[in-house]
Amino acid sequence: MATETKPIYSPGLAGVIAGETQICSVDPNAGLTYRGYDIHEMAEQASFEEVAYLLLNGELPNLKNLAEFTRQIAAERELPAQVVKMLRLMPQSAHPMDMLRTGVSMLGVFDPKLNDNSHAANVRKSIRLIARVSTLITDGWRILHGEEPLPEKPDLTQAGNFFYKLRGEVPQTWQIRMLDTIFILYADHEFNASTLSGCSIRFSSCTPIMNSTRPPSRRGWLLPRWLTCTQPSRPHALHSKVHCTAARTRNR
Repeated sequence: MATETKPIYSPGLAGVIAGETQICSVDPNAGLTYRGYDIHEMAEQASFEEVAYLLLNGELPNLKNLAEFTRQIAAERELPAQVVKMLRLMPQSAHPMDMLRTGVSMLGVFDPKLNDNSHAANVRKSIRLIARVSTLITDGWRILHGEEPLPEKPDLTQAGNFFYKLRGEVPQTWQIRMLDTIFILYADHEFNASTLSGCSIRFSSCTPIMNSTRPPSRRGWLLPRWLTCTQPSRPHALHSKVHCTAARTRNR
């Protein structure tokens, strides 16, 4: 009788190849790279929109492509009214990550290309997710704190609009640059827990991704704490804090 080979037990999936990707690499020696570009170069020189375009399309955009991509994101930020109503129905005790997870799942049923799994449709869904996750965070945050969500400002970048929607004032240049850098550093970390939790471009697959980043497993929802500052007390402190984040990413 033939005996069935039993798979080797690997605690925590140590040594198991979960997949291959050309999008992002976390190397103990080379550090974090996006499509081959060093994270330090991206954080210092690129905008979030440029990095998002790079991750989705495999190359950095020219000026025309960047302008169109930025316009596409801005045009998709507004949430369906039913989703905003759902945010209002959440109890005051709701954790922000739970609001975000439920909101993204609900967005799926409103997506016109939900069941289209072609590459072009998946890119468009990615753009909508990039745009609307930001709005879910800012609108959910304001509703939890008894404030009304603010209208979109399509003339602002993703980072600038996030700041405005959260605090109600157009941010200064250094604030936009700070948030751009944070968005870039968190954009992709290869096959970490959240990536492994949802390896497809589906709204439903984003639910386990956010579950894996919710406390106590991960810290989750850190951005609003950063955005409470009005100016850096020491100019070099902001620079150091951002690069400490990059260092933790490389060493994770």
